[in-house]
Amino acid sequence: MKHTIPNWVLLSGIILFNSFPLPGQFDQLAFQKLKSDRPEFSLISILAIHQDKDGFIWFGTDQGLYRYDGHGFKVYQENPLDPKSLPDNTIFVLKEDLDGNLWVGSQNAGIFKYASQKDEFTLYTRGDSPKGGLSDNQITDILVSKDGEVWAGTRNGLNCWDKKRDKFFQIDIQSENPNIRISNSIRQIEQDQKGRIWVGTGESGLGYLDPDTKKFVQLPFSTTPPDSTIYATISSLITDYNGDIWTSTEDGGLFRIKLETGQIDFYQMWPPGDDAP
Repeated sequence: MKHTIPNWVLLSGIILFNSFPLPGQFDQLAFQKLKSDRPEFSLISILAIHQDKDGFIWFGTDQGLYRYDGHGFKVYQENPLDPKSLPDNTIFVLKEDLDGNLWVGSQNAGIFKYASQKDEFTLYTRGDSPKGGLSDNQITDILVSKDGEVWAGTRNGLNCWDKKRDKFFQIDIQSENPNIRISNSIRQIEQDQKGRIWVGTGESGLGYLDPDTKKFVQLPFSTTPPDSTIYATISSLITDYNGDIWTSTEDGGLFRIKLETGQIDFYQMWPPGDDAP
């Protein structure tokens, strides 16, 4: 089902939403600029933000990992002379597991698991599949499932952490249709209310791992946007309160997959002044 949304409607909705205070919202909000005595702080790019169970705010940046305690920052950066230091300064993803460990996804050095009790990192990198190891060291997304499984998307495959063996193993997501090649470029990972692991790729759209059959189900996708079929390049993925899956694509519009029926709704934007298609 196709829907067309003009940009002014989207903008009006945002303005309207922000015009009315929510329950419990302060009458007046003010932003405070955080300062640091480190000279590079004003030049860093923030790539990820997470608040952990203890209240600390973590910032993944292009110059290391920053932890804010409400008063100041503690900085974790790469140090060739310290084997327990951060192996890579460019941090893309931050996720916390059910045990309170912080999983840190980097640009080129794999994943680091931070244990607050020891204040140190455990490194997980690329390795041979039979022996365990990530499929690639460039991490694009991390998902902690409802039952505590840690999933990692990379530019070259999907991975799942084996807690007992403390290793990552690569997950095969080949389609049952031999004529469809599933892209190994994983962009996003999400879990729905039925426990299925949804995977958004960079070249072959969207699909999910069925927890009952252990097989990968590929949704139809298009390579010529915009089209009411899900476009091949996924940019984001989220589950709403109704359990429906929403996915945005690069130049291919916005899609909603209804959990109960499987119906796919297509939302296309058009610029002001243009007639709706």
